[in-house]
Amino acid sequence: MTGIGTINLKVIVIDTDYYSQQAINSYLAWDRRTRVTLITDSIDDMWEHIRTVPKAELPDVVVIDANHLGGADGLKHIIRDLLDQMPELMVICLAQFADPNLIKAAAENGARAYMLKQDVRLHIAWAICYAIDHDFVLSAGVTRASTTIFHNRVSHAQIL
Repeated sequence: MTGIGTINLKVIVIDTDYYSQQAINSYLAWDRRTRVTLITDSIDDMWEHIRTVPKAELPDVVVIDANHLGGADGLKHIIRDLLDQMPELMVICLAQFADPNLIKAAAENGARAYMLKQDVRLHIAWAICYAIDHDFVLSAGVTRASTTIFHNRVSHAQIL
């Protein structure tokens, strides 16, 4: 596992729920390994931020509210667009409920993790840092919903 003193992640949080945004920001700020550079409920705001910030301030991680992006197709396109622009980026899908179609879309398109908010809560920073060293990470609640998904990344995922 990557050492705690070597991690300094710039994070963008995209979530449609104001209170969820504030909680995630607080949890990430509490952990000195992560620094939130943008909190938004808009994909357009995220792209504007990415276009205007200096290269050194581009995000290392984007945490996406997977349930509110237009279904599996919407999630697929956002993940692909982000990874096309920034191949080293970690896309973390954070969701209120585990939808097998969204889980599969995340796995197929290069997301690093799919986790339920209620599974990670204040351990979100730890979960993000854990995902650095793994191909695909699922939270416990997601694994129960993913038993019908036949995808290599899902079946070999690390479980929090």
